[in-house]
Amino acid sequence: MIKTAFCLMVFFVISTVTTAETVVTVRAPESPTDKRYDYDNAVIKLALDKTVSKYGPYRIVLSPVLTYAQALEVLANNTLNNFVMKNSYSQDVASQSGFVEFPVDLGIVGYRVCFTSVANKPRLAEVRTIDDLKAFTNGQGTGWADVEILRQNGFNVREVAHYESLFLLTAHGSIDLFCRGTNELLPEYEEFKKFPDLTYDETFSLAYPLPRFLFTSKQNQELIKRLDEGIKMAYADGSLQQLWLANYQDSINFVRLDKRKIFYIDNPLLKGLSDSYKQYMYKP
Repeated sequence: MIKTAFCLMVFFVISTVTTAETVVTVRAPESPTDKRYDYDNAVIKLALDKTVSKYGPYRIVLSPVLTYAQALEVLANNTLNNFVMKNSYSQDVASQSGFVEFPVDLGIVGYRVCFTSVANKPRLAEVRTIDDLKAFTNGQGTGWADVEILRQNGFNVREVAHYESLFLLTAHGSIDLFCRGTNELLPEYEEFKKFPDLTYDETFSLAYPLPRFLFTSKQNQELIKRLDEGIKMAYADGSLQQLWLANYQDSINFVRLDKRKIFYIDNPLLKGLSDSYKQYMYKP
Protein backbone atom coordinates (compact mmCIF):
# COMPACT_ATOMS: atom_id res chain seq x y z
CA MET A 1 0.00 0.00 0.00
CA ILE A 2 2.86 2.36 0.87
CA LYS A 3 4.54 1.47 -2.44
CA THR A 4 1.28 2.16 -4.31
CA ALA A 5 0.85 5.52 -2.59
CA PHE A 6 4.45 6.46 -3.38
CA CYS A 7 3.99 5.54 -7.05
CA LEU A 8 0.82 7.62 -7.23
CA MET A 9 2.63 10.58 -5.65
CA VAL A 10 5.50 10.31 -8.15
CA PHE A 11 3.00 10.09 -11.02
CA PHE A 12 1.20 13.19 -9.75
CA VAL A 13 4.44 15.19 -9.46
CA ILE A 14 5.58 14.16 -12.96
CA SER A 15 2.17 14.96 -14.43
CA THR A 16 2.14 18.37 -12.74
CA VAL A 17 5.61 19.22 -14.07
CA THR A 18 4.87 18.09 -17.61
CA THR A 19 1.54 19.95 -17.82
CA ALA A 20 2.58 23.14 -16.02
CA GLU A 21 1.86 26.08 -18.30
CA THR A 22 4.40 28.71 -19.24
CA VAL A 23 3.14 32.21 -18.51
CA VAL A 24 4.40 34.76 -21.04
CA THR A 25 3.94 38.50 -20.55
CA VAL A 26 3.55 40.79 -23.58
CA ARG A 27 3.22 44.56 -23.93
CA ALA A 28 -0.20 46.07 -23.35
CA PRO A 29 -1.41 48.84 -25.67
CA GLU A 30 -0.94 52.40 -24.42
CA SER A 31 -4.55 53.30 -25.27
CA PRO A 32 -7.73 51.51 -26.37
CA THR A 33 -6.96 52.36 -30.01
CA ASP A 34 -3.23 51.50 -29.93
CA LYS A 35 -2.74 48.54 -32.29
CA ARG A 36 1.07 48.63 -32.54
CA TYR A 37 1.63 45.39 -30.65
CA ASP A 38 -1.16 43.32 -32.20
CA TYR A 39 1.07 41.68 -34.81
CA ASP A 40 3.99 41.18 -32.42
CA ASN A 41 1.78 39.47 -29.87
CA ALA A 42 0.15 37.35 -32.59
CA VAL A 43 3.62 36.18 -33.69
CA ILE A 44 4.48 35.25 -30.11
CA LYS A 45 1.23 33.27 -29.85
CA LEU A 46 1.92 31.56 -33.18
CA ALA A 47 5.43 30.53 -32.09
CA LEU A 48 4.11 29.18 -28.79
CA ASP A 49 1.32 27.29 -30.56
CA LYS A 50 3.84 25.63 -32.87
CA THR A 51 5.84 24.30 -29.94
CA VAL A 52 3.18 23.08 -27.50
CA SER A 53 3.93 19.42 -28.22
CA LYS A 54 7.57 19.90 -27.21
CA TYR A 55 7.39 22.53 -24.47
CA GLY A 56 3.87 22.21 -23.10
CA PRO A 57 0.91 24.57 -22.64
CA TYR A 58 1.23 28.31 -22.19
CA ARG A 59 -0.77 31.38 -21.22
CA ILE A 60 -0.23 34.94 -22.45
CA VAL A 61 -0.90 37.87 -20.13
CA LEU A 62 -0.65 41.61 -20.70
CA SER A 63 1.88 43.78 -18.93
CA PRO A 64 0.90 47.03 -17.24
CA VAL A 65 0.95 49.96 -19.67
CA LEU A 66 4.64 50.75 -20.25
CA THR A 67 6.48 53.46 -22.09
CA TYR A 68 9.39 52.30 -24.23
CA ALA A 69 11.89 53.30 -21.52
CA GLN A 70 9.91 51.44 -18.87
CA ALA A 71 9.72 48.33 -21.07
CA LEU A 72 13.50 48.34 -21.48
CA GLU A 73 13.87 48.59 -17.71
CA VAL A 74 11.61 45.57 -17.27
CA LEU A 75 13.78 43.65 -19.75
CA ALA A 76 17.01 44.59 -18.02
CA ASN A 77 15.74 43.81 -14.51
CA ASN A 78 13.49 40.84 -15.34
CA THR A 79 10.68 42.25 -13.21
CA LEU A 80 7.79 40.70 -15.18
CA ASN A 81 7.45 36.95 -15.69
CA ASN A 82 8.78 35.92 -19.14
CA PHE A 83 8.31 39.44 -20.51
CA VAL A 84 8.73 39.55 -24.31
CA MET A 85 8.78 42.65 -26.53
CA LYS A 86 9.76 43.42 -30.10
CA ASN A 87 12.60 45.90 -30.42
CA SER A 88 15.13 47.18 -32.92
CA TYR A 89 18.61 45.78 -32.50
CA SER A 90 21.46 47.70 -30.93
CA GLN A 91 24.52 46.43 -29.10
CA ASP A 92 23.37 48.26 -25.98
CA VAL A 93 19.97 46.56 -25.88
CA ALA A 94 21.41 43.17 -26.84
CA SER A 95 24.02 43.38 -24.08
CA GLN A 96 21.27 43.68 -21.47
CA SER A 97 18.82 41.09 -22.75
CA GLY A 98 18.46 37.95 -24.83
CA PHE A 99 16.73 37.85 -28.19
CA VAL A 100 15.46 35.62 -30.98
CA GLU A 101 17.55 36.34 -34.07
CA PHE A 102 14.68 36.46 -36.55
CA PRO A 103 13.32 39.78 -37.93
CA VAL A 104 9.72 39.54 -36.76
CA ASP A 105 8.27 42.05 -39.24
CA LEU A 106 10.59 40.85 -42.04
CA GLY A 107 12.24 44.26 -42.28
CA ILE A 108 9.28 46.16 -43.79
CA VAL A 109 9.47 48.71 -40.96
CA GLY A 110 12.84 49.89 -42.34
CA TYR A 111 11.11 51.48 -45.34
CA ARG A 112 10.09 54.71 -43.63
CA VAL A 113 7.32 56.99 -44.84
CA CYS A 114 6.58 60.23 -43.11
CA PHE A 115 3.70 62.01 -41.49
CA THR A 116 3.83 65.76 -41.91
CA SER A 117 1.54 68.78 -41.67
CA VAL A 118 -0.74 69.99 -44.45
CA ALA A 119 1.24 73.24 -44.54
CA ASN A 120 4.58 71.41 -44.84
CA LYS A 121 3.58 68.91 -47.54
CA PRO A 122 4.37 71.17 -50.55
CA ARG A 123 7.95 71.64 -49.29
CA LEU A 124 8.46 67.87 -49.24
CA ALA A 125 7.38 67.61 -52.86
CA GLU A 126 10.51 69.65 -53.70
CA VAL A 127 12.90 67.19 -52.04
CA ARG A 128 15.35 65.74 -54.56
CA THR A 129 18.31 64.55 -52.45
CA ILE A 130 19.22 63.28 -49.01
CA ASP A 131 20.70 66.69 -48.22
CA ASP A 132 17.37 68.32 -49.06
CA LEU A 133 15.72 65.99 -46.57
CA LYS A 134 18.19 66.88 -43.83
CA ALA A 135 16.75 70.40 -43.70
CA PHE A 136 13.65 69.03 -41.95
CA THR A 137 13.23 68.26 -38.25
CA ASN A 138 12.39 64.62 -37.48
CA GLY A 139 10.34 63.58 -34.48
CA GLN A 140 10.98 60.19 -32.86
CA GLY A 141 10.18 58.51 -29.56
CA THR A 142 12.60 58.94 -26.69
CA GLY A 143 15.24 56.20 -26.83
CA TRP A 144 14.05 54.71 -30.11
CA ALA A 145 16.81 53.25 -32.29
CA ASP A 146 15.77 55.61 -35.10
CA VAL A 147 17.02 58.58 -33.07
CA GLU A 148 20.63 57.44 -33.16
CA ILE A 149 20.39 56.12 -36.72
CA LEU A 150 19.12 59.44 -38.04
CA ARG A 151 21.51 61.57 -36.00
CA GLN A 152 24.55 59.58 -37.08
CA ASN A 153 23.43 60.11 -40.67
CA GLY A 154 23.26 63.88 -40.21
CA PHE A 155 19.55 64.42 -39.55
CA ASN A 156 18.07 66.78 -36.97
CA VAL A 157 15.98 64.76 -34.49
CA ARG A 158 13.68 65.81 -31.66
CA GLU A 159 12.85 63.13 -29.09
CA VAL A 160 9.35 62.96 -27.63
CA ALA A 161 8.45 60.72 -24.70
CA HIS A 162 4.83 59.94 -25.57
CA TYR A 163 3.91 58.21 -28.81
CA GLU A 164 0.60 59.97 -29.44
CA SER A 165 2.14 63.39 -28.85
CA LEU A 166 4.29 62.89 -31.95
CA PHE A 167 1.24 63.03 -34.20
CA LEU A 168 -0.10 66.19 -32.58
CA LEU A 169 3.27 67.96 -32.72
CA THR A 170 3.62 66.99 -36.38
CA ALA A 171 0.13 68.24 -37.22
CA HIS A 172 0.90 71.57 -35.53
CA GLY A 173 4.21 71.94 -37.39
CA SER A 174 6.37 71.76 -34.27
CA ILE A 175 7.98 68.74 -35.95
CA ASP A 176 8.38 68.60 -39.73
CA LEU A 177 8.41 64.83 -40.12
CA PHE A 178 7.39 61.80 -38.10
CA CYS A 179 8.56 58.83 -40.16
CA ARG A 180 7.00 55.41 -39.64
CA GLY A 181 7.33 51.96 -41.14
CA THR A 182 5.49 51.24 -44.38
CA ASN A 183 3.46 48.70 -42.40
CA GLU A 184 2.49 51.33 -39.82
CA LEU A 185 1.36 54.28 -41.95
CA LEU A 186 -2.18 53.26 -42.87
CA PRO A 187 -3.49 52.17 -39.46
CA GLU A 188 -1.89 55.18 -37.79
CA TYR A 189 -3.27 57.56 -40.39
CA GLU A 190 -6.73 56.10 -39.90
CA GLU A 191 -6.39 56.60 -36.15
CA PHE A 192 -4.85 60.08 -36.11
CA LYS A 193 -6.46 61.81 -39.07
CA LYS A 194 -8.72 63.24 -36.39
CA PHE A 195 -6.04 65.94 -36.30
CA PRO A 196 -7.17 67.95 -39.34
CA ASP A 197 -3.71 69.38 -40.10
CA LEU A 198 -2.03 65.95 -40.14
CA THR A 199 -1.22 64.33 -43.47
CA TYR A 200 1.54 62.20 -44.97
CA ASP A 201 4.15 62.58 -47.70
CA GLU A 202 3.56 60.65 -50.93
CA THR A 203 6.86 61.23 -52.73
CA PHE A 204 9.70 59.43 -50.95
CA SER A 205 10.75 56.72 -48.51
CA LEU A 206 13.77 56.91 -46.22
CA ALA A 207 15.14 53.37 -45.98
CA TYR A 208 17.61 51.71 -43.64
CA PRO A 209 18.01 48.11 -42.44
CA LEU A 210 15.96 47.85 -39.24
CA PRO A 211 15.60 44.22 -38.13
CA ARG A 212 13.35 43.97 -35.10
CA PHE A 213 13.67 40.94 -32.86
CA LEU A 214 11.79 39.49 -29.91
CA PHE A 215 13.70 40.38 -26.74
CA THR A 216 13.39 38.91 -23.27
CA SER A 217 15.56 38.54 -20.18
CA LYS A 218 18.78 36.56 -20.62
CA GLN A 219 17.51 34.38 -17.78
CA ASN A 220 14.70 33.08 -20.02
CA GLN A 221 16.87 30.80 -22.14
CA GLU A 222 14.25 28.09 -22.61
CA LEU A 223 11.70 30.67 -23.74
CA ILE A 224 14.21 32.14 -26.21
CA LYS A 225 14.84 28.66 -27.63
CA ARG A 226 11.12 27.91 -27.81
CA LEU A 227 10.29 31.17 -29.61
CA ASP A 228 13.19 30.69 -32.02
CA GLU A 229 12.05 27.19 -32.92
CA GLY A 230 8.39 28.20 -33.18
CA ILE A 231 8.98 31.25 -35.41
CA LYS A 232 11.19 29.28 -37.78
CA MET A 233 8.60 26.50 -37.94
CA ALA A 234 5.95 29.10 -38.78
CA TYR A 235 8.15 30.64 -41.46
CA ALA A 236 8.91 27.23 -42.96
CA ASP A 237 5.23 26.27 -43.24
CA GLY A 238 4.16 29.73 -44.43
CA SER A 239 1.88 30.59 -41.52
CA LEU A 240 4.11 33.49 -40.43
CA GLN A 241 3.97 35.01 -43.90
CA GLN A 242 0.18 34.63 -43.91
CA LEU A 243 -0.03 36.49 -40.61
CA TRP A 244 2.33 39.17 -41.93
CA LEU A 245 0.24 39.71 -45.05
CA ALA A 246 -3.02 39.77 -43.10
CA ASN A 247 -1.65 42.54 -40.88
CA TYR A 248 0.47 44.57 -43.30
CA GLN A 249 -0.62 44.10 -46.92
CA ASP A 250 -3.23 46.88 -46.85
CA SER A 251 -0.71 49.42 -45.57
CA ILE A 252 1.94 48.28 -48.08
CA ASN A 253 -0.56 48.75 -50.91
CA PHE A 254 -1.56 52.14 -49.53
CA VAL A 255 2.03 53.42 -49.33
CA ARG A 256 2.97 52.41 -52.91
CA LEU A 257 6.73 52.21 -52.47
CA ASP A 258 7.13 51.56 -56.18
CA LYS A 259 5.94 55.12 -56.88
CA ARG A 260 8.33 56.80 -54.44
CA LYS A 261 11.93 57.94 -54.49
CA ILE A 262 13.82 55.76 -52.00
CA PHE A 263 16.73 57.32 -50.12
CA TYR A 264 18.98 54.69 -48.51
CA ILE A 265 21.08 55.34 -45.42
CA ASP A 266 23.16 53.09 -43.14
CA ASN A 267 22.19 51.72 -39.76
CA PRO A 268 25.31 52.06 -37.59
CA LEU A 269 23.64 50.18 -34.71
CA LEU A 270 23.94 46.81 -36.47
CA LYS A 271 27.67 46.53 -35.80
CA GLY A 272 28.40 43.10 -34.30
CA LEU A 273 25.15 41.51 -35.50
CA SER A 274 25.46 38.42 -37.70
CA ASP A 275 24.01 38.49 -41.21
CA SER A 276 21.67 35.56 -40.60
CA TYR A 277 18.60 37.82 -40.43
CA LYS A 278 19.14 39.18 -43.96
CA GLN A 279 17.67 36.14 -45.72
CA TYR A 280 14.26 36.99 -44.26
CA MET A 281 14.20 40.73 -45.06
CA TYR A 282 11.57 42.31 -47.30
CA LYS A 283 12.65 43.86 -50.60
CA PRO A 284 10.20 46.07 -52.52
